[in-house]
Amino acid sequence: MEILSLFENLEIDADLHRMIIDKSDPETIYIIAITPRSGSSYLSSIMRNSKLMGSPSELLPPAFMKNILKRIPAKNPDEYLRNVLKKTQTNNKVAGLKASWFQFKRFINTLEDRSVLTKFKYIYLYRRDVVQQAVSLYKATESNLFHTNIDHSEDTIEKAKNLEYSYEKIKKWKERIERGEREWLNFFRDNKIHPLTITYEQVDFDVSDCMRSIAEYLNVESKSRFEVPAIFKKLRDRQSLEYACQFSLDFYDELKQKEVHSDSL
Repeated sequence: MEILSLFENLEIDADLHRMIIDKSDPETIYIIAITPRSGSSYLSSIMRNSKLMGSPSELLPPAFMKNILKRIPAKNPDEYLRNVLKKTQTNNKVAGLKASWFQFKRFINTLEDRSVLTKFKYIYLYRRDVVQQAVSLYKATESNLFHTNIDHSEDTIEKAKNLEYSYEKIKKWKERIERGEREWLNFFRDNKIHPLTITYEQVDFDVSDCMRSIAEYLNVESKSRFEVPAIFKKLRDRQSLEYACQFSLDFYDELKQKEVHSDSL
């Protein structure tokens, strides 16, 4: 689905459109720059629950935009970005969203005015253990079990439990994750952006401390304790650990074979 095609022949509720246009812009805007399976859903839910940091969610994928445009009409991608930030800001005029590099790149390629990108603050969220991350992404994409805050059928749960190990598929996701990381870092460097960097491991260890860092970075005053939702459960299990260990061994063997082949040339 092409982004620009979403705005072709779009029926716009004129009254709703005008109401959103007339709203004031948020004073602080931010993007959580993510790679998949880095804890962004968990972190974003806490940020939303704080009612101090907007309502960060995935607003840029075309499939999501199609439904969002029914509630937040816009005439083009530039206006869409402005309108969703206006509509989702909290009372303290803070608004944000989250996006993977590939979602972000696809969307910004449609913007007429990219200067808005320099107005954002960036929170870079990544995972140090990229092998575990790739295993998690492999299992999620194969079983369609992405999040634990929603109910899943028994078939979906069983499919995830019985999923067979696949070196090639895990390797493919590992390479895509690493490419997303490189592209984010290149974007930050090229645009002289100094993001707040947080890791999955830090979120896992002490999410409250991460929230305090984010609040300070966004200049959000908070005297209350951040509420941590209990609806999320970690999908990490023995099978994931075993697959990660097996992948590391197989990956090492592949590198050694390449070295032997290279030396023989």
